[in-house]
Amino acid sequence: MTPRLLVAALACAAGLPLAGLLLANAPAQPAAPGGGAVTAGGAGGPPATGPAAAAPGGRRGRGAGAGNAGGGRGRGIQWPQGPEPGVHDPVMAKEGDYYYVFYTGGLINSIRSKDFKTWDRVPQKDGDREVTTVFTSTNAPTWSIEIQGQGRGGRGGRGGQGAATQPGTQPGGTDVQPGGGPVPQGVAAGGAQTQPAFGGGRGGGGGGGGRNYWAPDISFHDGKYFLYYAASSFGSNRSGIGLATNKTLDPASPDFKWVDEGKVVESQSADFYNCIDPNAFLDKDGTAWLVFGSFYWNQGGGRSNTPPNPEAATKGGMMLGQLDPTTGKLLPGAKLKSIASRAFPERAIEAPFLIRDGNWYYLFVSWDRCCAGVNSTYRIMVGRADKVTGPYLDKEGKDLVSGGGTQVLAGDGDRIIGPGHQGLLEEGTPGSPNHRWLLLYHFYDGHQNGVSKLQVRTVTFDGGWPVLGDVINKPAP
Repeated sequence: MTPRLLVAALACAAGLPLAGLLLANAPAQPAAPGGGAVTAGGAGGPPATGPAAAAPGGRRGRGAGAGNAGGGRGRGIQWPQGPEPGVHDPVMAKEGDYYYVFYTGGLINSIRSKDFKTWDRVPQKDGDREVTTVFTSTNAPTWSIEIQGQGRGGRGGRGGQGAATQPGTQPGGTDVQPGGGPVPQGVAAGGAQTQPAFGGGRGGGGGGGGRNYWAPDISFHDGKYFLYYAASSFGSNRSGIGLATNKTLDPASPDFKWVDEGKVVESQSADFYNCIDPNAFLDKDGTAWLVFGSFYWNQGGGRSNTPPNPEAATKGGMMLGQLDPTTGKLLPGAKLKSIASRAFPERAIEAPFLIRDGNWYYLFVSWDRCCAGVNSTYRIMVGRADKVTGPYLDKEGKDLVSGGGTQVLAGDGDRIIGPGHQGLLEEGTPGSPNHRWLLLYHFYDGHQNGVSKLQVRTVTFDGGWPVLGDVINKPAP
């Protein structure tokens, strides 16, 4: 991509961080998601290439120790992977010839590809071990321990996320949020996984125990990559968003080093929102913003079908706040504004991702049930505005704060189930022959017991609204 301030991400979700504000492409640097920057987060290790029987939990990798380390040598995973690697909440950036995808799970997993057909690990050293995560045992964040707890677990293999539990996102109102009722996850032994391990599982690209990060967002700005990530705990909206930076995504470069910059924003049990699924973005004037959130209804510590405080619909949901473009943190005194929500009983909305194309700002979100394999009903929705602060309206003119949203993509009722937690990447200069938008998301494979996989496709804008193009990482017949 050529240098251009991105306006992009979701985040779950989310899709980007300050990086979102990033220049879509700095010279010789990877393309940033969503208008120049990449976003998205995905969970879980890539699936094994060979057949694997579903098991209650993934196999533990060799090498014991604190579960916070992550990335032990797993069994059953063969590299490189094919065109649809196993990811959850993916976000993408481009540097040099490589497309880099970051996704949910453990200490944040990453893979890369030159052609969308073959994906490989992005290894780095962690003492005498090789890991494929952003963080290692020496640079893993400590601020999140207050939220997630210290915890211990095995260093997992690069594959199954272990016997983890997932939130049940039931559109009718029950358990629609991380922190909702746990749903046992089936993980294929040795690698293929149906769901990301959000907490405490053994396996995946590392993790388990206390530090387990969700929905990263990546972007490039002022000579650095900004990677936002979320830390949370089930059963509440006690969550936080952190930031890590790096000068390059290439692990072979002497400048390669992830530095955790600490906490950006957090939510407490009394808040009407949940600090997860971050996405950073630069508007046309160069002002930096952070959008984040999964829907959350504060119900006095409980979650039920009882209508909550009506103020939650306008004070919660997808939150927007202004960033300091230098630090990547919220400006002191920055006020958060709700720009999308859904009223009771639907409620399920998350993974916001902002971009700008032409004179319009577009807010992409994911609705309905995530993380339930073949029972997922996730789908991608959109609204647009002429100002970054909104209001964002759908094609019918309904405000997204009031539950509006125009559908971009849903499952096909067969193999593609529950597509969502989208991110966007802009390549090239608008108006040039090589300009294009790429939309990436995870889906659950209905032909393989709901294993989560990556899909990437082009998207254009016709009449001011997104139109999906061809899938570019389609498996060979």
